[in-house]
Amino acid sequence: MLEEHRVPHLRPALRRRWLALWDPSVYLPRARLPMLWVTGTNDFAYPLDSLQRSYRLPRGPRSLCIRVEMPHGHGPPGENPEEIAPSRTSICGADRPSPDSRGAPNKAAGSACVSRPRRRP
Repeated sequence: MLEEHRVPHLRPALRRRWLALWDPSVYLPRARLPMLWVTGTNDFAYPLDSLQRSYRLPRGPRSLCIRVEMPHGHGPPGENPEEIAPSRTSICGADRPSPDSRGAPNKAAGSACVSRPRRRP
């Protein structure tokens, strides 16, 4: 979720409009599909405190993978982490489990992953 202080260069009215149209907090509470969140410990564009608030909003099952010093980026940096393919396979119906659903660190990959089903209120 993007707080207003993260877009200080926008005038207040434009900032409110931007947040209403594009902030994940507008859409994530309605999401019910399984989600895999992959991020790096040093992501300048989506710091862990913001990720945590966003990660908690969807109503469906979710998995979180935090990779040590994963570079920020679209394309290869964001599409190539090894946790993505098994998670996709698991969600699409194959019998392989999601990556390390116990949350144990994967030292070789420099990551820790955990899967949590969404509890119904």
